[in-house]
Amino acid sequence: MEVDGQVSPYIGGLTDVQNGGTLRGTGSLHSLNVQSGGLIAPGTVGSNTPSTLNVAGDVSMAKGSILRINGTSDTTGQSLT
Repeated sequence: MEVDGQVSPYIGGLTDVQNGGTLRGTGSLHSLNVQSGGLIAPGTVGSNTPSTLNVAGDVSMAKGSILRINGTSDTTGQSLT
């Protein structure tokens, strides 16, 4: 699934990324659960530009889930909030 904007909180509120699933894009989610084998990759396909994917509520990442973040250098942009 690719987010480009805001996922409506009226659609259940929880985004669940299952084994083999990928969530990428920019914008906002209400809350996020990533199961083992699920991938979170802020930004668009083929872009190495750092991007922001906001989660307003809780984030849960199971053992074996993956967070892939692009950075511009070894000394800047070292913040995960």
